[in-house]
Amino acid sequence: MTSQLYKALKSLLFYAALFAVVVIIDYKCPIKALFGIACPGCGMVRAWLSVLKLDFKSAFYYHPLFFVAPLIPPLMSLPKKSGKRAQNLIVFLAGLLFFCIYLFRITRHFPDVL
Repeated sequence: MTSQLYKALKSLLFYAALFAVVVIIDYKCPIKALFGIACPGCGMVRAWLSVLKLDFKSAFYYHPLFFVAPLIPPLMSLPKKSGKRAQNLIVFLAGLLFFCIYLFRITRHFPDVL
């Protein structure tokens, strides 16, 4: 197995384990707990729990970008010399999408999601 693939799998396993811990201990959003406002990722865990139940409509409702988050860590673990500019652009666009969805959800008052 190449070292690049190994790093990508290692990263994916780390985030899968982190997600499992979050689900098991029913971890709450630290930003919401500290500041009383939702973060751009609020609803992500509920979205993935809905995916596990094959309820994609609810998953999209809880967070429409639930499918983007797992793609970022493997992308970031790719070698830096191959497509550094493309990696930065993809991460920037993902961040911009998350921010736009966040603003939409805050201004449209989604109380049961946030």
